[in-house]
Amino acid sequence: LLHASDVVRRDAIQLAIQAGINWIDTAASYGNGQSEEVVGWLLRELPDKERPQVSTKFRVDPNGDDYTGQIRRSLDQSLRRLQMTSVPLVQLHNQLGSGDQQLPLNEVMRSDGVLDALDRIRAEGLTDFIGFTALGDASACRAVVESGRVDTAQVYYNLINPSAGFDIEGHWHSDDYTGLLAACQQFNVGVLGIRVYAAGILASRVQHGREIPVTRNSDYDSELRRADMAREVLAEMAGS
Repeated sequence: LLHASDVVRRDAIQLAIQAGINWIDTAASYGNGQSEEVVGWLLRELPDKERPQVSTKFRVDPNGDDYTGQIRRSLDQSLRRLQMTSVPLVQLHNQLGSGDQQLPLNEVMRSDGVLDALDRIRAEGLTDFIGFTALGDASACRAVVESGRVDTAQVYYNLINPSAGFDIEGHWHSDDYTGLLAACQQFNVGVLGIRVYAAGILASRVQHGREIPVTRNSDYDSELRRADMAREVLAEMAGS
């Protein structure tokens, strides 16, 4: 919806609705808010009964403290762009871990951390459910799920990296999310599958310029090689 004409945007929404899609997930960082703005005016053009549900995401600065204030400011701006007073689901967008640009697990779980802040945001009526993006350190992602304090997790799962649903044995090339889907099932955490086509790499060899890997030890060329290997296996299976 970002890099398209308004005609194409309207057509895309109508095709999605006709296909039975009833949920749109966006984020404050998608197009620096443009995604939320487009979703907002597109849905306002639809009858109430046809409008999909909408979820959005926010990022926090671990050096900024006052997570409640950070989240509220981000969400207030998101709601203004979406032309809504609340959304069903709000999700943490930061990857978890101790690396650069990652959010330490303790900042999520501690007293007055992100989860406490989200509880306050929910109590204010700005959202019904809270979730997080389960990217980064796999053990940290599982810990958040196992805390029982989130309703949803965005889980990376595709043919290039299906580790969230399988026990990976031996050498593995990237982030290993083994046990994550099982933990979600055990703790009744809803799953939003993300990157199911690996940002389009599994869908087509035609580049659109946004094939940006979000897992370790991955770049466009390596992802493309793995996608080609997956296609070869599928072709062999189809011919057997």
